[in-house]
Amino acid sequence: MSAPPMAAAPSLFVASGMNIDVAELAGIICEGIVYGVFLTLFCFTMYILCGKSSDKAGSRVMVLALLVMMALATAQLAVDAVNIFQAFVDNNRFERVLFLSNPTLPIFAAKHAIFFTMIVVGDAINTYRCYVVWNKRILIVAPAIILSIGSAVCSYQTIWATQHLKSVSIAGEASWGTASFALSISANSYATCWIAYRLWENEKNFFGNGSRRNSLMPVVLIIIESGALNAAYLIAYIAVLQSGSHGLEILAEFSTPFVGVIFTLMIVRIKFRSKPKSYMDSTAPSSHIPLPVSIQVSQSRTRVADGVELDTFKGRKDSMFSTSQTA
Repeated sequence: MSAPPMAAAPSLFVASGMNIDVAELAGIICEGIVYGVFLTLFCFTMYILCGKSSDKAGSRVMVLALLVMMALATAQLAVDAVNIFQAFVDNNRFERVLFLSNPTLPIFAAKHAIFFTMIVVGDAINTYRCYVVWNKRILIVAPAIILSIGSAVCSYQTIWATQHLKSVSIAGEASWGTASFALSISANSYATCWIAYRLWENEKNFFGNGSRRNSLMPVVLIIIESGALNAAYLIAYIAVLQSGSHGLEILAEFSTPFVGVIFTLMIVRIKFRSKPKSYMDSTAPSSHIPLPVSIQVSQSRTRVADGVELDTFKGRKDSMFSTSQTA
């Protein structure tokens, strides 16, 4: 989040590490690169979700979420480009830094509203995964929902303050931002841990000490790694925010498409995991383990709302699951 305009002209150029105009230029370059990665993964993920083998009912939710993420990332890129043009065209260095340092401008609110909305969408998707994996038990995900709502309130309060309050303090803005990201980290960590625990529990119950050719543990690791990556960039955001560096502008600009990269990368990795080298014996009956995200069952596969199927062996039936079985 940008610092409010300073009183004296010389202080405008006193920044921690770099000046804000340099940070904004570097940020939009990084954003363009990350957006390109997201666009590539977006196309591939849409192909996966809309493919013949995908779970149509579950995929609709993920397709909608993916379209919202792409719209937000595209809007972020457009708003950031407009911000750069307004700052650099027909302005000298002093006017440019003054413009970029002013959080009361509408374009500042637009930039950060898009970013915060992307975080909210990412939190909602992770909570939804946990909700379905736990057979839609609302009490399981209630803490994550509460934490996500708290994060959203802190985020949008920051934007409201910059547009409606006459005096916005740096300390006050930073504290609200830190609270927002801390709550988002907590919500994602909570949901990710419960998803991983659910899959690990089924790994133990279904496979026991038998064959593990189609183990779910690689999927568990993918989910944990994705959650860790999301938490890592939010922690980095908090650290830079607290440091007062204008490097925060770089993080703020590429973070929106980066959230989309995390989301799509997990689907792609699970899709590759769904093609094991060795398959179950044709004489063995089938069973189905709901993965993150939908519990729709086919003859010998488990389908997830991310549009991914995983072959599983039949093992001891877990009474905690309400999955159907076929001979």
